[in-house]
This record gives sequence, structure tokens and C-alpha cells, in this order.
Amino acid sequence: MVAQEYSQFSEIVAQCLEAHIRRVPPWMKLPAFYLLDAISKNVFDPYARQFAPMVSQLFLDSYREVDHSTRSKMEEMLLTWRNGGANGKELFGVVPQVAIERGVWGGGPTQSN
Repeated sequence: MVAQEYSQFSEIVAQCLEAHIRRVPPWMKLPAFYLLDAISKNVFDPYARQFAPMVSQLFLDSYREVDHSTRSKMEEMLLTWRNGGANGKELFGVVPQVAIERGVWGGGPTQSN
């Protein structure tokens, strides 16, 4: 996987992908999130660590911009992040996961798998 071969550039990759997601129109955001998802799950370290500080705000900002169908797909992806990280833990950590889920589903209990 190319991301693994160039993992020493993970910070730059994360910055570029964040900038891309923020820049593209709403209908183009989901494929970029799928890329972020795949890179983070397949090369957890260092990529998930690089995406963790910005993934909450990026996800929620994008979620507000996209249509209902895309929101549903983003929610499905978000659920996989609950245990997509190392040892079945949250892909980007507990704090980002909870922040996103509260932003999407409200402050009460989150949806279950």
C-alpha cells in the first residue's frame, strides 16, 4: 500500500487530505472520507494518530454540508470507527469518537451497532 511505503510523510498526507475535504463540493467529500478511513484502518500507525486531532471537526463540518443519503453513509462509516482501531478500540480515540457521535446523534446515548 502506497500509504505504508510513505508513512514518514503521514503528517503531510493528513494535511493534504484535510485540505482536500474542506475544499471540494459536498458531493465529493464522501470518497475522500473513504480514503481517510481506509488509510487509517490499514496503516493505523502513524495515520490514525495524524488524523485524530482534526477528524471530529472535519467530519462534523462535512456532515452539515452533505445530503441525507451521504449523511447515512457517513454514519455507517462512523459506526465502524468505534472498533476499527488497534485491538478493536476506537479508530481515532475515545474523545474524537464521542465528539462526533454527539454532534451527529445528540448528547444522549449514542446508537448501538
